Amino acid sequence: MDNSNFSKALEFHKKNQLKKAIKIYLSLLSMSEGNKNQILFLLGTAYYQSKNFKESVNCFNNLLAIEPNNFHAYSNLALAQKELNQIEEAISSYNKSIRINPNFSHSYNNLGNLFLFINDYKNALINFNKALETESLPEFFFNRAKAYNKLQNPNQALIDIEKYLLTFPESSKAIIFKIEQLINLNNLTTCAEYLKLSSKYISDSERLYELYARYYLASEKLEDAKENIINIKNDVTKNFYYSIYFYKKNDLQAAIDKLNEISSADYNSNILNNYGLIYRDMGEEQKAKDFFSLSLEHQSDSTFAKLNLGLLALKNYKFSDGWLYYFYRFKPPLDFKLKLDEWKSDILPNEKILVLSEQGIGDQLLFLSTLPFINPDNFIFVIDKRISNILKLNFPKISFISHENINTTEARLYIFLGDILKFFIKNKNDLLNITPIFKKVIDFNFFKKDTSYLNIGLSWKSPNSKSESQARNIGVANLIEPVISNNVIFHNLQYGDISQDIETVRDRFDIDLLIQDIDYFNDLEKLIYIINQMDCVITTDNITAHLAGACGKQSFLLIPESASRIWFWHAEKKHKWYKNTQIYFFEESKINESLTEIKNDIQKHFHFKL
Repeated sequence: MDNSNFSKALEFHKKNQLKKAIKIYLSLLSMSEGNKNQILFLLGTAYYQSKNFKESVNCFNNLLAIEPNNFHAYSNLALAQKELNQIEEAISSYNKSIRINPNFSHSYNNLGNLFLFINDYKNALINFNKALETESLPEFFFNRAKAYNKLQNPNQALIDIEKYLLTFPESSKAIIFKIEQLINLNNLTTCAEYLKLSSKYISDSERLYELYARYYLASEKLEDAKENIINIKNDVTKNFYYSIYFYKKNDLQAAIDKLNEISSADYNSNILNNYGLIYRDMGEEQKAKDFFSLSLEHQSDSTFAKLNLGLLALKNYKFSDGWLYYFYRFKPPLDFKLKLDEWKSDILPNEKILVLSEQGIGDQLLFLSTLPFINPDNFIFVIDKRISNILKLNFPKISFISHENINTTEARLYIFLGDILKFFIKNKNDLLNITPIFKKVIDFNFFKKDTSYLNIGLSWKSPNSKSESQARNIGVANLIEPVISNNVIFHNLQYGDISQDIETVRDRFDIDLLIQDIDYFNDLEKLIYIINQMDCVITTDNITAHLAGACGKQSFLLIPESASRIWFWHAEKKHKWYKNTQIYFFEESKINESLTEIKNDIQKHFHFKL
């Protein structure tokens, strides 16, 4: 081999002067009696870098005909095949590289990237895991973070991107990715701090405006969001975020109008999904379903579209489709130390299965309505310790454990609490068999109601409401005014800071709400004890509604029409899950009509004049 020309070619190659390098490699290849294999490898690499993928494939195939165990050549061949959209061939080449050298981490990583490219996120994750088992490189952590993100696991995505940032703390692409995960996790305080510290590393002002718009929209700081949306230059992006802005302000027609300004040629899964959400809240469910379906056609793995189709089906008692798609809701990540397999079959296993709690305690109480149907030999429930004692009292044969004791079980399988409903609630008639789960209540004996009065429990706000314009909050004075009577005692069931509310009631009506000396957020079993003594409960959509429903207490539930209806608050006035709960959907400007209706219903139910 002409070593001087070979050195020149290498120098050109290192300087990315690829045409000059390729020309010398070709001349050396035609005359070389020496290391033809090395020249073919470098030539194939140079062709790949110059985007001549067809010639790159030819070079690596020629090399492999001479040297069939060259794992590196198979790995690089796969890179070129992927660019030619020869996906099956590329997967085969990576697998051959791995079989020859299972310790070559880059083959696993590149195969993971290929699976990401074809939207096979689970296989992408498997290969990124194998790459990291072999070698802990920062880029592998970033790639695995992308897979976790696509699999709707922002917790793990955040963990991995932070490992990448330990090495490259000023990487704008990693900083942007981290901010997106913080928003996905609704970790908005940390997000605000990180945005402030790291925005100087993001040179793309358009991208920065978009990030701030997303953050402010998630934080319900709508006017701050608008200031950033205005500065976005890309019309598609700008109109997309304007649509979210108007949606959150409950101006649904304006939200639709902004999406209509986007050309159909620019539609993506997110835009179509948002169309569905708006039409759903406008009460046009068929249009909503059509758009959610179109969103899935654009992106078959869209968990948002699947979930929204599921929620729509469940709301209309179409449980078969509903549970199928409800599976794709956001779930808390499983502790990586737990070596358990998720049970996804439609048939219950013949062994113990760990049932993991999720979401808010209100949803948990609704899901636990199926407890009377449970075979106690099949399940171990991981539940909120605030209701553990009362559950054990009512279901002594069922195993309940707290999150702290999750490692003490011998179960090999797990399922999330919301996913067990598919085994027991298959049609609307199954709801007829549901009964209150808190038939027995722990007697704390710190309070007894005065039975000579009608005792009404009140809860009027949800501190986790979606936004001010779509809040599930109702002023306590509004609740009280229609039902004021000398024969009524009002009891507080509301948690959080209510000092101003109490003052308002005292000033307007000269009435004091009875407040017990308990922690209304953490002492739930004491709150249940109070609820159980009430004659009835008037509440908005919050935890009190579920606690009262679980006790079988006569309840009057107010839900604003403007709030996105949660699937289990069905359209009928009489609730199907909590049999003694009556639902009143109201327009915010006409709340007094619903309150008058509640007053009349209380009078009818209790044969009591208010």
